[in-house]
Amino acid sequence: MKPYLQTETSNITLEDINYRISSFINTFTTILYVALAMAVGGVIMKFLQINGGNYVFIFSIIVLTLIFLVQIGLSFFFIVSHVKLALLGAFGSLALGLGFLAILFRYQGWMGWQIMYFIALPIFLITAFLLGKYRSRHEKLHHNQLRFLNRNLLYPYILAFVLGVASFVIDFQDRKPSRNIILENAPPEALDSVR
Repeated sequence: MKPYLQTETSNITLEDINYRISSFINTFTTILYVALAMAVGGVIMKFLQINGGNYVFIFSIIVLTLIFLVQIGLSFFFIVSHVKLALLGAFGSLALGLGFLAILFRYQGWMGWQIMYFIALPIFLITAFLLGKYRSRHEKLHHNQLRFLNRNLLYPYILAFVLGVASFVIDFQDRKPSRNIILENAPPEALDSVR
């Protein structure tokens, strides 16, 4: 064996591993917040009837669902010392993934949105209750674990709750369809060829 390979592997310390895990979690959280911002932007675009709002919303919700599915495994990997917190993180991520899928079905008016809400809502509410209870009792968590709990679970829960309530307040089905500016400004003889 070459001696320089042995010195490189022996120089890796626990601090290096913690730093790498922490930087990965920070990058993961940044991607999560970009997808959350895209979902909010997609809802606003749908509400204002801006072209492409449906595509932005659908893409962002699918990305969010995939992120939360990855976060199920990530919560076990990142929170090794607290088994209850790791289980809560996994079930919370599953509830968020199901909740955002239910919100997608509701906002798009797809068939079966009632079933999606029926499946997601009990898991979402039970896990939200357990998350609030755990958060109030365990204030003395490690800084990184507390950040993971707040940033990756609690804040997305609040957004999912707001979007879920707004999906029943705002009815997108009764709104007029998007205007097509090109067809509105076209001469009548061009419209005859389209019809």
